[in-house]
Amino acid sequence: MDLRNVQRTGNMFYVYLPTSWCKQWNISSHSHVQLSMTSDGKLQISPTVGEEKPKHIEMSIDEDDLDIINKLIVAAYINPASSFKIHLKETLDQAKLLEQKQLVSIELVEAEGKTITCEASVSVTDPHLLLKTILNKIKNMIIVMEKNYNLDLIKKYEEEIDRNKLLMEKSIISTLVFNRPQKVKTVHLYYITGIAKHLEGIADLLLFIDKKERQFLQNVIEKIDHLKELLGDMSHVEQFQYQTAIAFCKDINAMKETSITSVQAYHKQRIKEHFVAISEILMDMAMTNEIQE
Repeated sequence: MDLRNVQRTGNMFYVYLPTSWCKQWNISSHSHVQLSMTSDGKLQISPTVGEEKPKHIEMSIDEDDLDIINKLIVAAYINPASSFKIHLKETLDQAKLLEQKQLVSIELVEAEGKTITCEASVSVTDPHLLLKTILNKIKNMIIVMEKNYNLDLIKKYEEEIDRNKLLMEKSIISTLVFNRPQKVKTVHLYYITGIAKHLEGIADLLLFIDKKERQFLQNVIEKIDHLKELLGDMSHVEQFQYQTAIAFCKDINAMKETSITSVQAYHKQRIKEHFVAISEILMDMAMTNEIQE
């Protein structure tokens, strides 16, 4: 940590910028820097970067494996491209392509003949809000499972969770590519993405849990509520402490172990494993905060 004295001239307060930082970003007496304030009162100084506009991506591939094409489309989508076009060597079955799980969560993707296009792309700047949305949708998904088990609505929630996770990845990649200032530090963006990945895994597995498993579903809601309480305001994520992480670890460890005697039991155990992984991420994040104090 670099401590600097605040100096004053008349009504003006100022501090000198670190020389090494100025050299790294080519800051001179003719440069401008960007000032922004976080919700907890911290003042951030960022080097002014020329406004980069998302580019159009166009590529041609000799590939007919739907799984590989699906991965390519998702990669093009989560990167900060204004639009993209993929030319294929052979005409593919459009219906089979669009049935790919991840593509259901992507808007504005069209497949016609040998060409796949996406002419516009959603831009999201607050990944922490997307994480909060994912938590809320998982809870609502379970409530529907318990109340009336509307399968179409349950699948819709699962698709929306997948979409929010993709948008989160897109937001974070855009932030890193264009070096945009964020309320949340880069290291915390890394942790947020890890949590979202395991929450998506939980949502996927919930589709296979029988509605009669009320006690288990209520237990999952309790853990989601606990996580929402811990991460309710991600703008304060830098204050997350290891004591809080330990409490969440204990809560997750208290979940009943499931003997793998059926496919249903396997899915329940996998859900717990995702929660365990989230507890480990929270502990890692807390320790990062500890060494940065």
